[in-house]
Amino acid sequence: MQNNTNIRLYIGENLKIADSLPSTNEYIKEEIAKSTPFEAGTVILAKEQTKGRGQRNNSWNSPKNENLTFSYILYPTFLSPLSQFYLTVSVSLALVKFLKQYIPDVFIKWPNDIMAGNKKICGILIENTIRGNKIKHSIVGIGLNVNQTLFENSLKQATSIKAYLNSKQNFELLKLAKKLFGFLSEEYYTLQTKNPHDLLAAYNKHLFRKNEEKPYIIDNKSFNASIIAVKEDGLLRLKIGEHIYKYASKEVKYVF
Repeated sequence: MQNNTNIRLYIGENLKIADSLPSTNEYIKEEIAKSTPFEAGTVILAKEQTKGRGQRNNSWNSPKNENLTFSYILYPTFLSPLSQFYLTVSVSLALVKFLKQYIPDVFIKWPNDIMAGNKKICGILIENTIRGNKIKHSIVGIGLNVNQTLFENSLKQATSIKAYLNSKQNFELLKLAKKLFGFLSEEYYTLQTKNPHDLLAAYNKHLFRKNEEKPYIIDNKSFNASIIAVKEDGLLRLKIGEHIYKYASKEVKYVF
């Protein structure tokens, strides 16, 4: 990975708002397939998202005007495909710093969730398109629960800013979004210009359940294990007994 001293990118400077979309990530991909040009940092924000996607092809709906659901496009040519996990690190840290303005106990649940206490408050989906030895473009999707207070039974581990704070007032979504864009821009600039190992150290500092012995399901078997760290390769290091093993995202399931 090499540093890039280009002009600072302001994510959300070009903002497009849609009334309703199945998926903001899919919208950008479809437009790219039509050869629609997107400036770096362009944000597509949907007031309602009906078929949002997460890891493992999980789908979820976001009620209209209750949450922040958006995607943006980047062209991180300064990152090699082997270093693409650092983009996840950057986005995760931006969300943690943003949310800590409202909630003290914010953690990164590897590989792609942000937790408020013991409940999920935000999901991240980053899709990188690689051509040869370069990242052609990255689509960053974020779903942040803001004003939603009622969740389906399948989402028992979910919360929102309003629900967590037990607030009677709704948060102004667009104002919140623009604030968040600032944090995302700042962390992306840090990724371009600073030592990425420092970012990874900060990422690991905020890991959910770090150094706590908790149950996980691996290969359809239940284990008590402790999270040690996530390395540059994006793989999770788990300590089971006296041994440390590494796992990809689809190989480990958290048990609550």
